[in-house]
Amino acid sequence: MKRFGIRMSMFLHPLLALLFTVLICPGGTDAEGASSCSSLSDWKGARGSPEVRQVDSRTALLDWSELWSARKWAGCVRSVRLVVMQAGREEVEMEVESPETSRNMTVGVEPCQETRFLVKVVLSGGGGEVSSFRSRHGFKTHLAPMAKPTEALRGAAVVRGARPPGDGDGPIDLTTAEVKVSFGQVVEDPGCRKVVAAELRFRKVQEENEDGVWTVAKTISKFRRRLEETLTGLDDLCSDYEVALELTGTEGTGGALAR
Repeated sequence: MKRFGIRMSMFLHPLLALLFTVLICPGGTDAEGASSCSSLSDWKGARGSPEVRQVDSRTALLDWSELWSARKWAGCVRSVRLVVMQAGREEVEMEVESPETSRNMTVGVEPCQETRFLVKVVLSGGGGEVSSFRSRHGFKTHLAPMAKPTEALRGAAVVRGARPPGDGDGPIDLTTAEVKVSFGQVVEDPGCRKVVAAELRFRKVQEENEDGVWTVAKTISKFRRRLEETLTGLDDLCSDYEVALELTGTEGTGGALAR
């Protein structure tokens, strides 16, 4: 019996040691992970605004990669929701898939309507909810440019023969032309169909079904309400020339030719 008792104690000793360890350190890994998460007040103290840009006229890309970049997301964030606030429409909330890793998302919007966004983060373990500040004021997507169905760049808008600079005395150069036109005369609804760049072009009027080569006279990226430009190189005095504006729209929308 004595020998049996000795064998039992040798057998039970490691089991008791293991049980003692489990009782003293329950859930050690989870406790360590939870302790590394920032508090709700830390998240609120690091709030900012998401970035937003146009993908096309009906799609915006919302990016919150710079928001709370110093905070731990994995294991600390339960869900992320995006709030879309658009003029004339009800506020919309949408859930983000993979909230711990996703940092941007495309969102459908109505063109030409001011839209703002914010990001809501729900922390794990009942840690509460924090919202970003709203995205920048004045953002809206735009439709592609559209030229008005007029001949605004002909007739009075384009006059063959530019006058000399200064007081206007001296001969008129018939190899030049003066272009004077407002963008409102050639672009349909420029507030919605925004133009970000334009090329002023000219070419000889060709025979029917023949396309002439356009000459680019000027590239315009800063717009005033009125365009005033002198074209040079209209050397064939016996030919008529036509003038056009190649209009470039916002991202994802394309362009149009006004002439």
